[in-house]
Amino acid sequence: MTYLAIPARRLLGALLGGSLVLAALTACQSDGTATADPGELAKQLAPPELINEPAYPRLLAGGVVGLATSQYLDQQQRATILRVLATVPGITYRGATSDLAGRSGLLFCVVAAGSTSTLVIDPATGELLAAQERLDGGRRPGLFSHILLLERGRAGTDTTAAPLRSTR
Repeated sequence: MTYLAIPARRLLGALLGGSLVLAALTACQSDGTATADPGELAKQLAPPELINEPAYPRLLAGGVVGLATSQYLDQQQRATILRVLATVPGITYRGATSDLAGRSGLLFCVVAAGSTSTLVIDPATGELLAAQERLDGGRRPGLFSHILLLERGRAGTDTTAAPLRSTR
């Protein structure tokens, strides 16, 4: 696990400002894989010194999105992410939903620091299907970002990407 020497308040300001500095934290072990321990994964997804900040659940949700979109996660690692989402105060399970592609999923929601972040997780595989962040107030409320994951694959290989399974 690698952290840059950035004061917690300054790091929080950078993360809340919308520029998630990926070099500031990594959720990988030395061999490049994500840990399967929920407590350790939570520490790796968001700086533990910020755990008492109101925006910590949002930082953690952002870490989940970054991890799920940057590397392949096996079934055990996806189950660990679900355990992290289920145990962190401020991340709420809102029931069943569907993403923009019409796939059924589990909706997790974080309301913090003037925004609402949502994650849609495939109930059968634990894979991230979609993520969205909406600004709730301020001068320009509305959709800030939306990620819809339709395929997964490996860059630089001859293999074709496998579509994410639909559970409809």
